[in-house]
Amino acid sequence: MPKFEQGPQRLYAGKYMLTPMLRFNGHSVSPAAGDSVTPFEEHSAQKFPLGTKLEYGDRSYRYCLADSTAIATGQLCQSGVIEANGDVTDMAVDTPAVGATSMEVTNGGNTAIAADEFAEGWLHVNDGTGEGYAYRIKGNDQMDASAAGTVFLYDSVRVALVAASTVSLTHSKYYGVIIHPSPPTAQLVGVTNIAVTASYYFWAQTKGPCAVPNDNASTPNVQGALCRASEEHDGFIALLNYDESNINLREVGTTMHLNGDDEYNLVDLNLE
Repeated sequence: MPKFEQGPQRLYAGKYMLTPMLRFNGHSVSPAAGDSVTPFEEHSAQKFPLGTKLEYGDRSYRYCLADSTAIATGQLCQSGVIEANGDVTDMAVDTPAVGATSMEVTNGGNTAIAADEFAEGWLHVNDGTGEGYAYRIKGNDQMDASAAGTVFLYDSVRVALVAASTVSLTHSKYYGVIIHPSPPTAQLVGVTNIAVTASYYFWAQTKGPCAVPNDNASTPNVQGALCRASEEHDGFIALLNYDESNINLREVGTTMHLNGDDEYNLVDLNLE
């Protein structure tokens, strides 16, 4: 697992001194000596834990890992979709006692799990003794298909598990990020401020003024109105109309400057 030093980081941007605040699990984090912090760069190697929050003036960002497809600038993105093969659902588990901070799980028979692939994600007990508890994951062993491995937890086990208990693993919502399909198929996480290389780490904007492409054809957007993910154009926003069928899609933000169809609006994001 990467290690991070404590302390603030000051950046110079134009005529202003910005003091970005980086937060992870309620604590401040900072880059390694000699590294700068800017939301307008990407990394081939991980520099912060997934989900680290960067506050940059009146904008906020979350540290993400792109999936295996590149992402263009200004695209509304979502989490990766949980595999339908069931490998990480209803997993067999050993019998950790109360107070344990790890447990052994057995992977399904289809896809291998990389070391620390589920770091900053979640393990929840979905059935049997101990069900209803969710534990944040610190890291995990590499596991081949059908093989067992250890999952390491931030917090200790609250209720001892038994042989009949089953657990499920969920990636960090900032892992394997993709442009949202239309309509979205997972939780929305933020908007790219740069063009992102496939499988690179980057900062997705989650709050504050942001340029996002606008689907304005079927139901015209208006300044000051709430917007949501488009159900017709991948990565776009559309008007959140309380009279239409897609009201079940969550609010993304408020339109600040309205532009034309297929153009970029300025949106005050609210994805935190």
